[in-house]
This record gives sequence, structure tokens and C-alpha cells, in this order.
Amino acid sequence: MYLDFLLSVSFRPFLGEWVELIDEILDKSKEACNWLVEYLSSSEGSSYIKPFLLECLCRDVRYTMASLLERLMSSHFRHGGVPTQKCFNKIVEIILYMLNKDIVDHCKNSFHHLSHQRLIWFLIGNSGETNQGHDIPSRRWSFIQSRKFGNLHSSLAILILNCDVSRYRTEDPGEFKIRKPKTVFPMKFLFMPQDMESYVFGAESSRYLREVIHAIREVGTSLIICDMLVYCSFCNYQFSENVLKLLMHQYMTAPSNELKPVFSILTELLLLDDPVQSQRIKIVIDGVTDGAGTSYDGLLATVRLNHATDSRRSYTCIKFLVSLAGKSTPIKDYLMQIPSKWQWAVNWFKKKMSEYYWTPSFTSATSNEDSNRTSFQRTHSVQSTLEEAKALLTELESQEGSTEMDTNEEEADNTSSSEDQVDESSRKTRYK
Repeated sequence: MYLDFLLSVSFRPFLGEWVELIDEILDKSKEACNWLVEYLSSSEGSSYIKPFLLECLCRDVRYTMASLLERLMSSHFRHGGVPTQKCFNKIVEIILYMLNKDIVDHCKNSFHHLSHQRLIWFLIGNSGETNQGHDIPSRRWSFIQSRKFGNLHSSLAILILNCDVSRYRTEDPGEFKIRKPKTVFPMKFLFMPQDMESYVFGAESSRYLREVIHAIREVGTSLIICDMLVYCSFCNYQFSENVLKLLMHQYMTAPSNELKPVFSILTELLLLDDPVQSQRIKIVIDGVTDGAGTSYDGLLATVRLNHATDSRRSYTCIKFLVSLAGKSTPIKDYLMQIPSKWQWAVNWFKKKMSEYYWTPSFTSATSNEDSNRTSFQRTHSVQSTLEEAKALLTELESQEGSTEMDTNEEEADNTSSSEDQVDESSRKTRYK
């Protein structure tokens, strides 16, 4: 049979190419898509799902089957299919049935499966489960286990992206262009079920979103997950604040070499053009204190708090702000309103760079995005970031005047003496 042939040992090196070919056929041919849906719902076709998706010991085979099902479902919706279509619904039920026991029994193999409440309970547990006396819910799965659930997160995101979220907006879009999903293209948006609403916008949202943000850092940035977060954030202040607080907690506490996907999502959220954009920018730059009294430090505060003990984290925050200011007029304009706070960060950065001997002909091979050091490496990228930051500061000074701002450079000089100690060999390395 074809699936046996496709997943046989001799053809495993070519699995990715086969999946791409099948995806292209499903995308271009509605008839082929409908045939595969009907076949996998039949007794013969369905007999392959559990063995290849869950039980097979070969990781490549499980990934291939998961990719095949995911792309089949995407093509089904793209061709105007609906979740209630008999054959399609049967495939979903087969996968959901495995959630009752099979997936837990094969946890190490279960990094992909579909639909909503049972999926959510599998991912984060039922809200009624005991929490071993902790005020903050502990995660149901270990770090090693949760890294296997990237496809599960993507599947949940696809379900959310196919729902109409306009009734949850806190602001009227007005003349702003409506933000639609970019990774799925539903012919008709579905009404969001009550249980899904609870986990996305309601009482259980903090638990689900917390797991999503952990997945972004642990598994890596997913276009589908990012699309879902931005789609739900459009014209929704409360959802935006909830997501931003979780992302801010990550850039405050997570290892610096794991922050790239966090800042990638932050970029998309801060560039989202809607009535809430200015509030998002203010939260991330200045920080926020929520209704429970928990404070989340903004980027500029994070620079100050870490400049002495984790200069790499401080540098990463400055680089992120400089990059955003070059992409977004609203972000640049906001920095113009707080020149003294921004100048301190640039002065510290400039002072830090002047402490080490460096020539362009000798550069460090270690990237600041990959290294687990707490002090940043002086790379060409760092030098470029400094030049951009200084240019931005010069523009601020030309608009605001330099009298008040110059007093902060002395503060940066005074505090630099307490910065992280770098061993002598590091000083001689001449950060690139």
C-alpha cells in the first residue's frame, strides 16, 4: 500500500520531499484532498493513523504522519471544507479518541494531535486538578516533554485562527485595517465555542497563554502561533496586556541566549497597527503593574537592573529597541518623549564599549544570540547597534536640547564602576 511504501525504511531519507509533493497536490487539487480525507476515514486508511502517528518508534515516521495530517486539514479548509463534514470529522474523532489513554501511555511519542477542550486538558490539565499547594499552577509536563508538543500548539492555534474573535475586541477598529489570519484562510469564520473562549479570552486564559509563551521559548517561534497571538491581540487591550506580561517575564528571567523567539513575537505585537498600539509600546518600554500588584519591568528598567550583573541581557534589550525604532514611527516617537531614560541606556552602552580594546580585523566567533555568557561579546553587530543608538540619541538631543540630558552621562559613568567583572583574558579577546 502507498503509506507502507512512503514510510518504509529505505525511503525515510526522502520523507520530507514526499510530504512537500503531497502538500502541493493537496493544495492544487480539491479532488485529491477530498479523496485522501475519505480514504483516511475508511477502515483501511484509519488503521494507519495510530501506528504511524503515535506508536512507531521512529521519530521521522511520526513527524511525517503528523505533517501529512496537518497539511491535509489545512488544505481541507482552504478548499472550503467544514469541520462537520462526515469523513473529516471521523478523522478528528479518531485522533481525539487517542487522547483518552493512548497519548498519555505513549507520552514520549505524542508531540502532535488535534481539537480543543481535550487537547487543552492534555496540555495544561483540567483546572480542577490539585496543584500541590502552589499559588501559581505548576506545569503539567517537564521541559523535555513539552518540547515535543510543537505540533499540538500549532493545531490549537489553527483552531483559534478559524474562529471569529471580533466580539471580544475592547476597542473599535475605526479606520484601521482589520487584521486577518495570515497562515490560514477560512472561507467562513466559525463561532468560538464557550470552552475555547474560556481558555483564550476568559478565566482560564492565563494558564493556556502561559504554556504558549513557554512553548515559544522552548520550541522556537512558530508562524502559526505568532499569527494566532497577533490575530487575537488586534483591538483587544486585555488580551494584549496578558500576552505582553508573560513575554516580559521571559525577557526578565529566561537565559539571554533563549530570548530570540521572545523578541520575535514582541516585534510582531508592537508593530501591530491598531488603536491599542500606543498602549502596548508604553507597557513594554516603561513596564506595567497589574491589578494584583505584580510589577513587570519595561525594557529600559531591565537595562538598568541588569547592567552590572548581566550586561548581555541589557545589550539585547537596547538592540531590540534600536531595531524597532528603525521599523516603527510610533516607537521612535515614544522614545522621543522620554529622552532622559533612553540616553542613560545609550551612555551606559557607549561606556561599556569603550572599556575594551578592539580592532575590526579581529572579531569574536561567538554570537550574542547563541552564547550563554552573561557579558556580551563585542561583535560587528554590537558596534552597528551602538552607532544606530547614538544616531537616534543625536536626533533626540536635536529635538529636545542637551542641557537636561547631559546630566545623565555622569550617572552612567558613576554606575559603570559597579558593572560585571570581566576577566583579563576576556579584555584581551577584543570583542568583535
